Amino acid sequence: DTSGNASFSGAVTSTGLTVDTSTSALLNLVGGDGNSKNIIFKKQTGDTQEGRIKVYSDTMSFFTGTAEQMAISSSGNLNVYNSLMVGSTTAPATGYRMDILGASGYDDIMRITGVGTNIGPRINLTPTGTGISRINATANSLQLQTSGINALTIDSSQNVGIGNSSPTAYGATATTLEVKGVSGSGSGLIKVTGADGVVSGALYAGGSTAMNIGTQTNHAFAFNTNNTERMRIDSSGALILNNSGGDAQMYFGGTSGTSRMYLARSGLDSLLYNVSNGNLRFGTNNTERMRIDSSGNVGIGASTVNISGFSKALTIDSSESGIELSSSGTIQALFAANTQGATVHGAGSSGIRMFTS
Repeated sequence: DTSGNASFSGAVTSTGLTVDTSTSALLNLVGGDGNSKNIIFKKQTGDTQEGRIKVYSDTMSFFTGTAEQMAISSSGNLNVYNSLMVGSTTAPATGYRMDILGASGYDDIMRITGVGTNIGPRINLTPTGTGISRINATANSLQLQTSGINALTIDSSQNVGIGNSSPTAYGATATTLEVKGVSGSGSGLIKVTGADGVVSGALYAGGSTAMNIGTQTNHAFAFNTNNTERMRIDSSGALILNNSGGDAQMYFGGTSGTSRMYLARSGLDSLLYNVSNGNLRFGTNNTERMRIDSSGNVGIGASTVNISGFSKALTIDSSESGIELSSSGTIQALFAANTQGATVHGAGSSGIRMFTS
């Protein structure tokens, strides 16, 4: 009342204050405008403050001892000045601001729901200075899910799986990115697109039949070493070595040693070399038609090219063999052989002429 006396229906006993009413129980603290209203908790011995609940300027603060630990603002915002522990009574590790212990038997620990039309919840990690933002799985794998289905996995060895919850490392020391198709023979695909969206390419498994890599737009696919283009496949499928011009080489069997061959361009010359001590063979219709042996002899239709007494020879082996010499599209001479013998024939008006120097 106005004299400062308190009146209530209840009892004060050695165990506390009981407010007993047939309607809602109410403890009403009225203080002067602009002043705080407090409930203070003290020890019986020593008059030491153990805690306090304070209301000031529409904000409710909670103290342990004399230190403010938590406050609820007039807007309903909750401020925790040290660490917030949910479901746990164990003090968190040094530096932690929130420690949540899930309910036994449940995977779901926290849910964030957007409010409003077409609102997607977002978690912002804002570093200071050069600090790095991190999400850390202290053991086992880290997974991101969509619609309750695993979308991305980072295992404890830093292997990454997309569409695969158990990525397989490529070798004992290789850190691997594995992209797996959704189901059946679906392809795992990595797509790369320029910022303007004009050029795009992909690396993907073509079902259960092949591995594919290339462009998905009408552009060339280039290969670089030392940040310089060395080879490309253009949009028509042509293979081009050294597209910028100059010398180029294609090796089969390595770039050194004798068990190899190469196709090259050197200055104004074009080279097709068999470095091995063997034949260079040419074929059509899956059949050998000509060969140059390791001594430089040429054989057409002949698997053995060797004429006794000659260091270099041209051998033509067939039931009917011939060499035609033409000028401006007109046959002028014919050297022919069959099972009946050999023929030298001058088809031009001058017949056959023989010269010496």
